[in-house]
Amino acid sequence: MVGAFIKSFFFILERKVHQFYSYIWAKPLAAGIPLDQVAGSKTGVYTGSFADDYKMMMIRDLEALPKYAATGGAMTLLANRLSWFFKLGGPSVNLDTACSSSMIALDIACQGLRNGESTMVRFWTNLDIA
Repeated sequence: MVGAFIKSFFFILERKVHQFYSYIWAKPLAAGIPLDQVAGSKTGVYTGSFADDYKMMMIRDLEALPKYAATGGAMTLLANRLSWFFKLGGPSVNLDTACSSSMIALDIACQGLRNGESTMVRFWTNLDIA
């Protein structure tokens, strides 16, 4: 049942976003942390993403635009979707500072750990699709 829900949730997302969620979904499990322990925790989600190359490829043909193109391809919602989906209570930030996005996101995530805003951090950097 969970697998079917995950598939139905992820299908609306563009390829880069789908890859992001699939990767993040597996990490707590790989670390031996049950997902129910992550829910409600002060886990912060920090993403650094600025490239929207897939979105640009998608909008070339407006007649063939996927149903969820507007929300499925928006990089601005990466961290927030993940926080909502896993019911995470820490900061949820997507940064776009061009080429330095991942470095700035990592710095802010470390600050969040130091000052107690977060007890655990999920971090993601930009992916470019060629």
